[in-house]
Amino acid sequence: MSALTTSVRNCLILSACTLIASGCAENFATKPDVERVTSSLNDIRSLQATQTTQIAALENQMRQLVGRLEELEHSQNSRLDTDLSALKSDLSNLQRRVPPPAIVPAAALDEDEASVSKLPEDMVAPMGEGFRALRLGSYQEAVSHFKEAYDYSYGKEPSALAGFWLGVAYDGLGNSREALGAYHGVASRFPKNRRTPLALLRQGSVLVRMGDSKTAALTFKKIIAEFPKSSEAERAKERLKDLS
Repeated sequence: MSALTTSVRNCLILSACTLIASGCAENFATKPDVERVTSSLNDIRSLQATQTTQIAALENQMRQLVGRLEELEHSQNSRLDTDLSALKSDLSNLQRRVPPPAIVPAAALDEDEASVSKLPEDMVAPMGEGFRALRLGSYQEAVSHFKEAYDYSYGKEPSALAGFWLGVAYDGLGNSREALGAYHGVASRFPKNRRTPLALLRQGSVLVRMGDSKTAALTFKKIIAEFPKSSEAERAKERLKDLS
Protein backbone atom coordinates (compact mmCIF):
# COMPACT_ATOMS: atom_id res chain seq x y z
CA MET A 1 0.00 0.00 0.00
CA SER A 2 1.29 3.41 -0.96
CA ALA A 3 2.01 6.09 1.52
CA LEU A 4 -0.68 8.30 -0.04
CA THR A 5 -3.37 5.66 0.38
CA THR A 6 -2.42 5.06 3.98
CA SER A 7 -2.53 8.78 4.69
CA VAL A 8 -6.04 9.13 3.18
CA ARG A 9 -7.32 6.17 5.17
CA ASN A 10 -5.97 7.59 8.39
CA CYS A 11 -7.67 10.90 7.67
CA LEU A 12 -11.00 9.23 7.07
CA ILE A 13 -10.74 7.20 10.28
CA LEU A 14 -9.89 10.36 12.23
CA SER A 15 -12.84 12.20 10.72
CA ALA A 16 -15.23 9.40 11.61
CA CYS A 17 -13.96 9.31 15.16
CA THR A 18 -14.39 13.04 15.44
CA LEU A 19 -18.01 12.85 14.22
CA ILE A 20 -18.85 10.01 16.61
CA ALA A 21 -17.34 11.87 19.52
CA SER A 22 -19.24 14.99 18.57
CA GLY A 23 -22.60 13.10 18.39
CA CYS A 24 -22.04 11.49 21.74
CA ALA A 25 -21.24 14.83 23.29
CA GLU A 26 -24.47 16.27 21.90
CA ASN A 27 -26.48 13.35 23.30
CA PHE A 28 -24.86 13.73 26.68
CA ALA A 29 -25.61 17.48 26.65
CA THR A 30 -29.34 17.05 25.61
CA LYS A 31 -30.43 14.40 28.11
CA PRO A 32 -30.22 16.57 31.25
CA ASP A 33 -32.30 19.30 29.51
CA VAL A 34 -35.06 16.81 28.69
CA GLU A 35 -35.08 15.57 32.24
CA ARG A 36 -35.36 19.11 33.57
CA VAL A 37 -38.28 19.90 31.23
CA THR A 38 -40.05 16.70 32.23
CA SER A 39 -39.58 17.52 35.91
CA SER A 40 -40.96 21.03 35.38
CA LEU A 41 -44.02 19.68 33.60
CA ASN A 42 -44.66 17.27 36.45
CA ASP A 43 -44.37 20.12 38.94
CA ILE A 44 -46.86 22.20 36.94
CA ARG A 45 -49.29 19.29 36.76
CA SER A 46 -49.02 18.80 40.51
CA LEU A 47 -49.61 22.51 41.13
CA GLN A 48 -52.61 22.51 38.82
CA ALA A 49 -54.09 19.52 40.65
CA THR A 50 -53.61 21.26 43.99
CA GLN A 51 -55.17 24.47 42.70
CA THR A 52 -58.14 22.55 41.24
CA THR A 53 -58.75 20.92 44.61
CA GLN A 54 -58.56 24.28 46.36
CA ILE A 55 -60.95 25.91 43.86
CA ALA A 56 -63.46 23.07 44.28
CA ALA A 57 -63.29 23.51 48.06
CA LEU A 58 -63.86 27.27 47.73
CA GLU A 59 -66.81 26.75 45.38
CA ASN A 60 -68.36 24.33 47.86
CA GLN A 61 -67.91 26.85 50.68
CA MET A 62 -69.49 29.57 48.52
CA ARG A 63 -72.49 27.36 47.78
CA GLN A 64 -72.93 26.73 51.49
CA LEU A 65 -72.71 30.46 52.25
CA VAL A 66 -75.26 31.28 49.54
CA GLY A 67 -77.60 28.64 50.94
CA ARG A 68 -77.29 30.06 54.45
CA LEU A 69 -77.83 33.57 53.12
CA GLU A 70 -81.00 32.52 51.30
CA GLU A 71 -82.28 30.79 54.44
CA LEU A 72 -81.55 33.91 56.46
CA GLU A 73 -83.31 36.15 53.92
CA HIS A 74 -86.33 33.83 53.87
CA SER A 75 -86.45 33.80 57.66
CA GLN A 76 -86.15 37.58 57.82
CA ASN A 77 -88.82 38.04 55.13
CA SER A 78 -91.18 35.73 56.99
CA ARG A 79 -90.65 37.64 60.21
CA LEU A 80 -91.00 40.92 58.33
CA ASP A 81 -94.28 39.80 56.75
CA THR A 82 -95.57 38.78 60.18
CA ASP A 83 -94.49 42.08 61.70
CA LEU A 84 -96.11 44.04 58.87
CA SER A 85 -99.36 42.12 59.23
CA ALA A 86 -99.37 42.79 62.96
CA LEU A 87 -98.59 46.46 62.34
CA LYS A 88 -101.43 46.78 59.83
CA SER A 89 -103.79 45.13 62.27
CA ASP A 90 -102.71 47.49 65.06
CA LEU A 91 -103.09 50.47 62.75
CA SER A 92 -106.55 49.34 61.68
CA ASN A 93 -107.60 48.91 65.31
CA LEU A 94 -106.19 52.32 66.15
CA GLN A 95 -108.05 53.95 63.27
CA ARG A 96 -111.31 52.39 64.47
CA ARG A 97 -110.79 54.12 67.80
CA VAL A 98 -110.51 57.53 66.17
CA PRO A 99 -113.80 59.40 66.68
CA PRO A 100 -115.37 60.21 63.32
CA PRO A 101 -116.44 63.73 62.34
CA ALA A 102 -119.69 64.95 63.93
CA ILE A 103 -121.71 64.43 60.74
CA VAL A 104 -120.94 60.70 60.76
CA PRO A 105 -123.19 58.57 63.03
CA ALA A 106 -120.52 57.09 65.34
CA ALA A 107 -122.57 54.29 66.94
CA ALA A 108 -123.77 53.00 63.57
CA LEU A 109 -120.24 53.22 62.20
CA ASP A 110 -118.83 51.17 65.08
CA GLU A 111 -121.54 48.55 64.62
CA ASP A 112 -121.17 48.20 60.86
CA GLU A 113 -117.37 48.18 60.98
CA ALA A 114 -117.47 45.32 63.47
CA SER A 115 -119.68 43.24 61.17
CA VAL A 116 -118.12 44.13 57.81
CA SER A 117 -116.60 40.64 57.48
CA LYS A 118 -120.13 39.18 57.31
CA LEU A 119 -120.87 41.00 54.07
CA PRO A 120 -120.50 39.33 50.64
CA GLU A 121 -116.84 38.84 49.80
CA ASP A 122 -116.72 41.46 47.04
CA MET A 123 -118.07 44.11 49.42
CA VAL A 124 -115.74 43.54 52.36
CA ALA A 125 -112.71 45.45 51.09
CA PRO A 126 -114.48 48.53 49.65
CA MET A 127 -116.79 48.85 52.67
CA GLY A 128 -113.86 48.56 55.06
CA GLU A 129 -111.92 51.20 53.15
CA GLY A 130 -115.00 53.41 53.03
CA PHE A 131 -115.40 53.23 56.82
CA ARG A 132 -111.71 54.07 57.28
CA ALA A 133 -112.04 57.08 54.98
CA LEU A 134 -115.15 58.32 56.85
CA ARG A 135 -113.32 58.25 60.17
CA LEU A 136 -110.57 60.37 58.68
CA GLY A 137 -113.03 62.79 57.10
CA SER A 138 -111.92 61.77 53.57
CA TYR A 139 -115.45 61.93 52.19
CA GLN A 140 -114.64 61.89 48.48
CA GLU A 141 -112.55 58.76 48.94
CA ALA A 142 -115.37 57.24 50.97
CA VAL A 143 -117.82 57.98 48.15
CA SER A 144 -115.62 56.07 45.73
CA HIS A 145 -115.40 53.01 47.99
CA PHE A 146 -119.09 52.89 48.85
CA LYS A 147 -120.05 53.26 45.19
CA GLU A 148 -117.87 50.27 44.41
CA ALA A 149 -119.55 48.23 47.14
CA TYR A 150 -122.97 49.37 45.96
CA ASP A 151 -122.24 48.29 42.39
CA TYR A 152 -121.16 44.84 43.60
CA SER A 153 -124.43 44.35 45.50
CA TYR A 154 -126.88 46.31 43.35
CA GLY A 155 -130.45 45.17 43.81
CA LYS A 156 -129.61 42.91 46.74
CA GLU A 157 -130.17 43.54 50.44
CA PRO A 158 -126.50 44.36 51.23
CA SER A 159 -126.72 47.30 48.83
CA ALA A 160 -128.91 49.04 51.43
CA LEU A 161 -125.90 49.29 53.72
CA ALA A 162 -123.64 50.59 50.96
CA GLY A 163 -126.33 53.07 49.90
CA PHE A 164 -126.80 54.37 53.43
CA TRP A 165 -123.09 55.04 53.97
CA LEU A 166 -122.84 56.53 50.51
CA GLY A 167 -125.46 59.04 51.68
CA VAL A 168 -123.37 59.78 54.78
CA ALA A 169 -120.29 60.37 52.62
CA TYR A 170 -122.26 62.79 50.42
CA ASP A 171 -123.49 64.46 53.60
CA GLY A 172 -119.89 65.01 54.59
CA LEU A 173 -119.16 66.61 51.23
CA GLY A 174 -122.14 68.95 51.68
CA ASN A 175 -123.79 67.46 48.60
CA SER A 176 -127.37 67.48 49.91
CA ARG A 177 -128.98 66.42 46.65
CA GLU A 178 -126.88 63.25 46.28
CA ALA A 179 -127.22 62.48 49.99
CA LEU A 180 -130.99 62.82 49.77
CA GLY A 181 -131.08 60.48 46.76
CA ALA A 182 -128.99 57.85 48.54
CA TYR A 183 -131.13 57.90 51.72
CA HIS A 184 -134.36 57.82 49.73
CA GLY A 185 -133.07 54.89 47.69
CA VAL A 186 -132.45 52.85 50.84
CA ALA A 187 -135.87 53.65 52.34
CA SER A 188 -137.84 52.99 49.15
CA ARG A 189 -136.08 49.82 47.99
CA PHE A 190 -135.48 48.22 51.38
CA PRO A 191 -138.23 49.44 53.76
CA LYS A 192 -137.49 46.71 56.34
CA ASN A 193 -133.70 47.06 56.42
CA ARG A 194 -132.15 47.78 59.81
CA ARG A 195 -130.60 51.00 58.47
CA THR A 196 -133.84 52.31 56.95
CA PRO A 197 -135.01 54.24 60.08
CA LEU A 198 -131.68 56.03 60.30
CA ALA A 199 -131.70 56.68 56.55
CA LEU A 200 -135.15 58.32 56.93
CA LEU A 201 -133.99 60.36 59.91
CA ARG A 202 -130.99 61.67 58.00
CA GLN A 203 -133.19 62.25 54.95
CA GLY A 204 -135.41 64.46 57.10
CA SER A 205 -132.37 66.38 58.35
CA VAL A 206 -131.18 66.99 54.78
CA LEU A 207 -134.65 68.28 53.85
CA VAL A 208 -134.53 70.69 56.76
CA ARG A 209 -131.17 72.01 55.57
CA MET A 210 -132.59 72.41 52.08
CA GLY A 211 -135.48 74.47 53.48
CA ASP A 212 -138.23 71.88 52.88
CA SER A 213 -139.58 71.63 56.42
CA LYS A 214 -142.96 70.31 55.30
CA THR A 215 -141.52 67.22 53.60
CA ALA A 216 -139.07 66.81 56.47
CA ALA A 217 -141.99 66.69 58.94
CA LEU A 218 -143.72 64.02 56.85
CA THR A 219 -140.50 61.99 56.87
CA PHE A 220 -140.19 62.20 60.67
CA LYS A 221 -143.83 61.15 61.07
CA LYS A 222 -143.19 58.17 58.79
CA ILE A 223 -140.41 57.00 61.12
CA ILE A 224 -142.67 57.27 64.17
CA ALA A 225 -145.48 55.37 62.43
CA GLU A 226 -143.44 52.56 60.86
CA PHE A 227 -140.66 52.16 63.43
CA PRO A 228 -142.31 53.20 66.71
CA LYS A 229 -139.94 51.26 68.98
CA SER A 230 -136.74 52.43 67.36
CA SER A 231 -134.35 54.98 68.81
CA GLU A 232 -134.80 56.91 65.56
CA ALA A 233 -138.52 57.32 66.37
CA GLU A 234 -137.63 59.11 69.61
CA ARG A 235 -135.26 61.40 67.81
CA ALA A 236 -137.87 62.02 65.09
CA LYS A 237 -140.29 63.21 67.77
CA GLU A 238 -137.69 65.67 69.00
CA ARG A 239 -137.11 66.94 65.47
CA LEU A 240 -140.86 67.45 64.98
CA LYS A 241 -140.94 69.57 68.14
CA ASP A 242 -138.09 71.65 66.80
CA LEU A 243 -139.92 72.19 63.52
CA SER A 244 -143.14 73.22 65.25
